[in-house]
Amino acid sequence: MRALLESEPHTKIVQAAEVMTPKRGRPEPTVEHLHQLNFQIIRIAMQMKRLWRPDGGRPLDGILFVNAPHTAVPFDTFTWLSFTSIMNLVDWMGISIPLNEAADKKLDVGMPIGDCYSDFDRSIQELYHAEKFHGLPLAAQLIGQRFEDEKLLALADELYPILTQRGQSKL
Repeated sequence: MRALLESEPHTKIVQAAEVMTPKRGRPEPTVEHLHQLNFQIIRIAMQMKRLWRPDGGRPLDGILFVNAPHTAVPFDTFTWLSFTSIMNLVDWMGISIPLNEAADKKLDVGMPIGDCYSDFDRSIQELYHAEKFHGLPLAAQLIGQRFEDEKLLALADELYPILTQRGQSKL
């Protein structure tokens, strides 16, 4: 199946993600290799679980976070998936909440390239073009723990009117 899919033309996003056409070779999926991958995933999930209860106090209900280091991007433009893919990796919930906002060329000015923190930050800043991004939608991501889907949906229901300024919260 992979050979057939790899023979198909892919968008720039699929190529950059290297899901179908990896640039580096993949290791053989041996039992030992799969065991090591699962061990690393469990270790990350356990670290996240510890951080979910700051200073041993009451656990967090959720975390409001960004989806990406930028707003929506023009079609077939790729940057980075880590803000959302970590939730898939550890099997935690993530809900993207569209905001009642859009990029505004008058308000959203780019950072001077010389002030960038890293090469990755520079690539994000170079991607931004006020005219092309004007009007693109903004969103936030609400993150919750595994098996707490209903809790996260209830929290999203409370936060959505506040984040979009479309009414009052029930709190």
